[in-house]
Amino acid sequence: MWGYRAVSGVAFALLRWASAFGAKSARNYFSMRRPPSLSRASAALPPAARWRWLHCASVGEYEQAVPVIQALKAADPHVPILLTVFSPSVWHPLQAHPPGWLGSRDLILPL
Repeated sequence: MWGYRAVSGVAFALLRWASAFGAKSARNYFSMRRPPSLSRASAALPPAARWRWLHCASVGEYEQAVPVIQALKAADPHVPILLTVFSPSVWHPLQAHPPGWLGSRDLILPL
C-alpha cells in the first residue's frame, strides 16, 4: 500500500510540474478537476429521485452512449442523468457545447 501511495504521489507531482511548464495534456487533466459538486446537485433532487448513472471513458464510448441517454430521456424525461467521463477529450467538448439531452437536473462530471 505504501508503494502505491509513493508512486502515485511522485506521478502527481510530475504532472503538476509538467502542467506548470506548458504540457497541454497535463493542463487539461488539472482543468477537469474543478467540476460541479455532486453532493450539492444530489441535494437539489426531489426526495425520491435517483440518478441514472452512465460512465464514458472516451469520446467513442460517449458517442455510443448518446442513443442510450436519449432513450432513457424519452422513456422518462423527469429522471435525472448523471454522466461521468474520464478523458479530457470528452470533458472539454461537453463543457464547451452542452448536449441537447442535458436538462436542468442532469449533470456531467469528470472522474
